[in-house]
Amino acid sequence: MITGKVVDEERCIWRGSAAHIFAVDDGTGRLGIVFGGVRPIPGMVGGAHCTVEGTALADERGIVLWYPFYRFEL
Repeated sequence: MITGKVVDEERCIWRGSAAHIFAVDDGTGRLGIVFGGVRPIPGMVGGAHCTVEGTALADERGIVLWYPFYRFEL
């Protein structure tokens, strides 16, 4: 689980399927979070402060969380 700021968004093909990949930076590094599909994730925009939690997967981009639980922080 990490808490940080959304700093990047990418729409791409990930492991053969359309996906949104976001980078969350907690001040010590960035973690990729992946949501399948082409629809936007409400509130998941650059600058949003959130906590994400899930199972880490190794990927060519580094470590990512696939469909993590997330909540926005004030």
